[in-house]
Amino acid sequence: MSFIDSHRQELGIEPICRELAFAPSSYHEHAARLADPGKRSFRARRDDEIKEQIKRVHDDSSGLYGTRKVWHQMRREGIKVAKCTVERLMRVMGLTGVIPPLGSVDSLRDSLGADFLIRCCEHREACDGGSDWGSRRLLRDGFTPAGATLH
Repeated sequence: MSFIDSHRQELGIEPICRELAFAPSSYHEHAARLADPGKRSFRARRDDEIKEQIKRVHDDSSGLYGTRKVWHQMRREGIKVAKCTVERLMRVMGLTGVIPPLGSVDSLRDSLGADFLIRCCEHREACDGGSDWGSRRLLRDGFTPAGATLH
């Protein structure tokens, strides 16, 4: 567009479009859409409306919300939009949520190993008089280290 606009006075639109291998009507249609936003497609106009809402929700969360939480918040507010649309528009806008740091709880728990778990269970049994609450909770959360004997 900008190349044609800058050279159209000296060369003309049709010769430039012929060399670039696209129809002059495509150039005129695009220029008309830029001049009058009402001629844009329904999807493009709807995307502009949704982008404003996404930006507002994302800013209200101080940039913490990712696509899933932005989508849920918009649904709570009564804005009907597909999750994939929120994902696409947030990607276009360059918005992301906060990514959990490395060394989160799961990786820390996995790195502790069987010895730590056994010591915790033994300490808990000594304090509780035989309760295996801690080991049941860790098993429920998916932690089953090799070599650990749980009651």
